[in-house]
Amino acid sequence: MVEVHCKKDWAYRTRFEIHLMRVKEVRVKQAYLVCYDISEPRLLKRVASYLETQGIRMQKSVFLLHLSQHKIKSVKATLAKMVEKDHHVMLIPLSPSALKKSEFLGTPQDRFHIF
Repeated sequence: MVEVHCKKDWAYRTRFEIHLMRVKEVRVKQAYLVCYDISEPRLLKRVASYLETQGIRMQKSVFLLHLSQHKIKSVKATLAKMVEKDHHVMLIPLSPSALKKSEFLGTPQDRFHIF
């Protein structure tokens, strides 16, 4: 990934790239891909709003979170309280090498581009 040399370079970065650069700066240990299958609109909105505070939204029901071991326990506990037994949330740990190899296929959405 290209280093940012001045503030105006940030304007040309995608939201995803900026997120990865900030994560690198704070040396967070683990990336998680979080996805859910929730059919109840109210619960779906609550879970999505909560996850947006913890990471970045990649797709409608997919989020990328970079969390410490302590913070992931807190996120899991919060999600467990929110989610009922008919709904599902999956947390997938991603290694740094897997994250670097990630690709976007198709037309990327406005908020981030293929990097």
